[in-house]
Amino acid sequence: MAAARLRQVEYSSLVDPILKKSIWSATVSGKILPVPDPDDICIPAEVRDLNIMPPKAKRPSGRPTTKRKLSAGEYPQKKLITAKVTYFLNMYSAKVISLQLKEVERKNSPCFSTGPVGEDLYHWEAIITGPKGSPYENGVFKVDIHFPLDYPFAPPRVMFKTKVYHPNVNTYGNIFLKMLNPTHFRTNNSINDVLTEIHQMFTAPQIGEGHFFVEEIARIYVEDRAAFETTALAWTVEHAGGS
Repeated sequence: MAAARLRQVEYSSLVDPILKKSIWSATVSGKILPVPDPDDICIPAEVRDLNIMPPKAKRPSGRPTTKRKLSAGEYPQKKLITAKVTYFLNMYSAKVISLQLKEVERKNSPCFSTGPVGEDLYHWEAIITGPKGSPYENGVFKVDIHFPLDYPFAPPRVMFKTKVYHPNVNTYGNIFLKMLNPTHFRTNNSINDVLTEIHQMFTAPQIGEGHFFVEEIARIYVEDRAAFETTALAWTVEHAGGS
């Protein structure tokens, strides 16, 4: 109807009679509504004059092109959060280390002694005595211990300062124990447990599957135990004051 009015012709001349009949039948039966005449549509003034603005575009994701200049003494939010987490971890690790120091003093193991070096709570030194009946007997072995700032969520770095001939200790003093591996270290492994494990390692080397060790020394330990014990005893006498 709008097209017919625009062209100023009769509506019937633009619509096929069959189509008119079907549309009229549908309209009468209530299935569809007739198309209204545009001139018959009355739009309220408050709606017609309403100024409808397009929706605001969303801010694009990603880093903004410009950064707000920080004022004096203000820190970026991410750095502030990192600083808070670091402070919390430092406080927590210091608390844990202090408690473990009390545990060592309370248990007072005859196999080793340990404590902080000076006033540095994160740096300890331990003295381990060689077990009886082993080539390390009467030896005094110094061990250096460094606690990370995120301890006990990460293992301490433990190294022999005294040279020792053993499958789980290399020439630099690094100790290859499963407990000290970051993958296997647990938060409930105290330093007392670590030193106890090292003392037991003297008589029970960890050279099975899944362990790290010095292959050549482990081979001699398995194939020629007498030769291994002779060399281990010689090193103990020379470097650890054993007899």
